[in-house]
Amino acid sequence: MPNFLVVGAAKSGTTSLYYYLVQHPEIYMPPLKEPEYFVADEGKVINENGLKGRRARLDRITRLADYQELFRDAQRAKARGEASAIYLYLPEAADRIKASLPDVQILVILRNPVERAHSAFLHQVRDGLEDKDFATALREEPGRIAAGWSPLYHYRTMGYYTEQLTRYYRAFGPDKVHVYLYDDLRENPSGFVQRIFNVLDVDASFVVDAGTQHNISGVPKNKLVHRMYAFLRGANQSTLKSLGKKVLPPSVRDLVKSRAMQKIQESNLVKPSLHPDVQRDLVSGYQDDVTKLQRLLGRDLTHWLKA
Repeated sequence: MPNFLVVGAAKSGTTSLYYYLVQHPEIYMPPLKEPEYFVADEGKVINENGLKGRRARLDRITRLADYQELFRDAQRAKARGEASAIYLYLPEAADRIKASLPDVQILVILRNPVERAHSAFLHQVRDGLEDKDFATALREEPGRIAAGWSPLYHYRTMGYYTEQLTRYYRAFGPDKVHVYLYDDLRENPSGFVQRIFNVLDVDASFVVDAGTQHNISGVPKNKLVHRMYAFLRGANQSTLKSLGKKVLPPSVRDLVKSRAMQKIQESNLVKPSLHPDVQRDLVSGYQDDVTKLQRLLGRDLTHWLKA
């Protein structure tokens, strides 16, 4: 079972962190980056609403035996973990984790909530799961939440971090909850990861290859190229993909896939600027929560409130 969890926030660098941590020889993280086992009670399958109707995530782990199986090859690893970025947001996840893993270390990355909301929206656009403009999606968010839409559509609401963090502080205490900022990850990814190595008590002198950003959001410029991207992400269950799984070893396949996806993302995704009116609206809405978060973390976050 894991002794550390990366719990969020979504669209705050958790995928990049996952790929940096798995490089360390003393750290084990399963190939399934987001098992999401603590999303619901044992054996419960959740059908979430969205643009394409109500559906369940097929690869979500729902049974303890399957979750334990993810870490079967981790016996020799000093640090064992997973990175389900939705855990931070869901109200009951902290207590579920505490009940099963009382001594686990909790890792959190927080991003400017305005940037995070826009990035989450562009993520859904990228994947063909959003057909509204950002302002309209924000206006419709309360109705979507009431209708059971997936948390992936909770663009604004997911950025109110103070209550989310407080649940983990209450469950685990401040000594086991380690909060980092996305700003620091972008500025110095190697130094950022080394700080986490110290928390996980692994060799902090190990240098990761941090030259690649992962899970980039944006709007596709070319639909044909984007279909190629979807194919590589695993959305297209073709014969060629199945053949690749049979012919290539997992480590080689993952490396080829990751690098190919990065090239496609860099060349084909563009990030539209945030409309000033929408930015001002978001900044105004987050002002009270950011002020509370500053007190909770003891860190200056006033740059998040600049429209």
